[in-house]
Amino acid sequence: MKLHALVIDDSKVMRGLVMKSLNRTALAEWEFTEAEDGEDALKKFNPDTIDICFADWNMPKMSGIAFAKEIRSRESSKSVPIVMVTSEKSMGKIEVALDQVGCKVYVTKPFSPDELKKKIEKLVANIIKVKSGSAKSSGFFKNLMG
Repeated sequence: MKLHALVIDDSKVMRGLVMKSLNRTALAEWEFTEAEDGEDALKKFNPDTIDICFADWNMPKMSGIAFAKEIRSRESSKSVPIVMVTSEKSMGKIEVALDQVGCKVYVTKPFSPDELKKKIEKLVANIIKVKSGSAKSSGFFKNLMG
């Protein structure tokens, strides 16, 4: 199944690495939209077309955390999963992203395609179930996704 990912990082090389790694996971057929920071991502984000977001923490103009907070504050986009992909490794930062902001997965740089696959495979499987209509978004998936 085709999934549309919004990949947000101020480094074009890192965006390319995330996209290449996602393709290597073979979890889905991926379509990508790239954004160079959270501000750019907000302009490109549409909860009707974006299935999942991959965001760096530290970026100019608007950080990945600020982007995630904004997305989570909108009723229409609360169920779109956000994966934080960052070099920030402290437990405090991880807790902020997962517990306070509502990111679903936290991936630290550097990462391998296999590591990325292990961290997101259940999340991607649930997105596919909902898109294919085999899971009701009002039950388990809604609770899982926020």
